[in-house]
Amino acid sequence: MRRVRAALMYLIVRRPLQVGIAATLLAMGIGVALAMPGVTWRGGAVPAEEAAVTVERAFSLDGPRPVPAPAGPVADFALTDHEGRRVRFREGAGRVRLVHFVTTRCTTSCAQVTRELRGLQQALGQRMGRDVAFLTIGVDPQRDTAAALWKFTRRHGAGATGWSFLSGTAEELAAARAAFGAELIRVPHGHGHSGDDIEHTITTYLVDRGGVVRKKITPGFLTLTGLQEVETVLASSR
Repeated sequence: MRRVRAALMYLIVRRPLQVGIAATLLAMGIGVALAMPGVTWRGGAVPAEEAAVTVERAFSLDGPRPVPAPAGPVADFALTDHEGRRVRFREGAGRVRLVHFVTTRCTTSCAQVTRELRGLQQALGQRMGRDVAFLTIGVDPQRDTAAALWKFTRRHGAGATGWSFLSGTAEELAAARAAFGAELIRVPHGHGHSGDDIEHTITTYLVDRGGVVRKKITPGFLTLTGLQEVETVLASSR
């Protein structure tokens, strides 16, 4: 079961386009089947053990699962930013925030989300830092230092205005992930290789001024709908 989860994680994170195409074809197939006469489908709620596998469910830990994100405000946590300052999540209340988790070793989904946020940062203009803030949080306490996160983001053309890069100890980073219900899995290398690959939830969390997660945005949709989503939350929380 561990290898199945690891393989599924690899496909979702490393091959998002192919997974998206496969999901689309599957949805089309289900639609055709539903339209066929004589086909009956069982009504009622689907038992939990038979529920469809989704992207979020695919990010399962090889061990205890993190605490699910609460319906209310995100639990407070403390990390260190790229200027060496201690930052508490609750201190950002009053601004709309987009929060995501990255590892600087990633060259696919993390880079994609960073580029999408860079475009959104440019589109928001003077509202960045005043009304909106971005939080990039590392997942590996050894490699994803705040300084490394800043350099990683700079390589993709992003600026520091309204954008914080946060890291901490393993326990502090685990607390930050748990506050959002984000997950992490270490995928062991094959024979002859040392260390593990790190896969993690690639959702970007849109948090309103009161600290409540209002939207979970998957890669690709930050470009398509990100600006509209942010403006909607800004307008609703004035």
